Amino acid sequence: MFFTQSFAIIDTMIDEKIIEHIARLARIEVKKEDAENLACDIGAILKYVEKIKDVSTTLNIKEKTKEIELLNIFREDGEPHKSGIYTKNLIDAAPNKEENYIKVKKIII
Repeated sequence: MFFTQSFAIIDTMIDEKIIEHIARLARIEVKKEDAENLACDIGAILKYVEKIKDVSTTLNIKEKTKEIELLNIFREDGEPHKSGIYTKNLIDAAPNKEENYIKVKKIII
């Protein structure tokens, strides 16, 4: 309904009727005296959002991201090391071992 318009226009349109409509959609009860306060609060929130919107458009974020070069940090695939050259060192460093296997606590029931 009113969300398609600019925030500046919405600010002047927020009143008790809109608060009651939103409350009905949200299925919550809002007292008449609370609706007036909520209208002011929502208006202030929308003004703040408008300020944030203005700041983010003035930063030209799109232009700054174009200057960043992306680099591939992965190494090229090459020849892997010879299979098993580290096995003896790893098994010797394990606290519990049985033959050429590391013995671990059972975790699956």
